[in-house]
Amino acid sequence: MNVLNVHIITWIGITLIAIGTIFTILGQQISNDKSTKEISAKADKIQILSEQNIRLSSELSSMAKRNADISAEITKLVTGGDSFCYLLPMPDQISDRQSFMVFHEGNYPLYDVVVQIENRSIMKDLPFKKLYDDIIESHEKDVAEGKQKQRDLSHEIEALRNKAIKRFQIGTIPPSTAVTLDRFPIPPTDEMNFFVMIYTRSGYFTQSILQKKFGETWKSSWRVFRHETNGKHRIIKEQISEEVPIRE
Repeated sequence: MNVLNVHIITWIGITLIAIGTIFTILGQQISNDKSTKEISAKADKIQILSEQNIRLSSELSSMAKRNADISAEITKLVTGGDSFCYLLPMPDQISDRQSFMVFHEGNYPLYDVVVQIENRSIMKDLPFKKLYDDIIESHEKDVAEGKQKQRDLSHEIEALRNKAIKRFQIGTIPPSTAVTLDRFPIPPTDEMNFFVMIYTRSGYFTQSILQKKFGETWKSSWRVFRHETNGKHRIIKEQISEEVPIRE
C-alpha cells in the first residue's frame, strides 16, 4: 500500500469520525430541544392550572361573601334590622284632643310592635309627700288606720296609672308607613309630659315627649333612645325646640 492510499484511508476515517461526532451532537441537541419543549409545555400547564385555581378560589370567596350577605339580609328581614319607630304628638285645638302618629324609620319591617304611652302630667298631680306623711302619722296613732290609708294610697296610685298609661298592640309596621293611635283628651294645662316605651322583635326603644302651649299653639321637643342588649342606650333621633328644653 503506497503512501497516497494511506492518506486517503486516514482522511476517510477522520471524515467518518467527524460526521459521527456531528450526528451525535445533533442528536443531543434534538434531545435537549425536545426535553426543553416538554418542560416548557408542562410549565405552561402548571401556570394555567395555577391561574384556574386562583380564579376558582376568588369565585368561591365571592360566593361565600354573597351567601353571607344574603344570610344577613334575611336575618334583617326577619328581625327588623336597625329599623325603629317613634311617635309624633298631634294636638287638635278644635276638639281639645291629641292623637299620636307612630312613624316607621328604616329599610326593614318591624314586627310585634307594642307601644305604651305614660302621661306623666297625670301622675305628677298626685300629692305623694302629703299622703306619705298621713300614712306615717296614722301608723304612729293607730296601726289599723295606717294600713288602711296605705291601701287607699295604693288603690289611688293604681287608678291613676290606669288613667295615665295606655298600651297599644300594633303588630307589624312596614317601611315608610305610619299608624295613628287613639286620640287623647288634652288636659286644661299649658304643659304635657309623656314617656313612651316601644317594644319590637328587634329591640326596645324609649321616647320622652315634652309639650308646652304658647298662646293657642303647642310646641314640642322629643328624643328617642335605643336600648342595647349590653344595658347601654343611645340617642337615635330627636327633635328639640328652643322654646321647649328637654332634660336628658
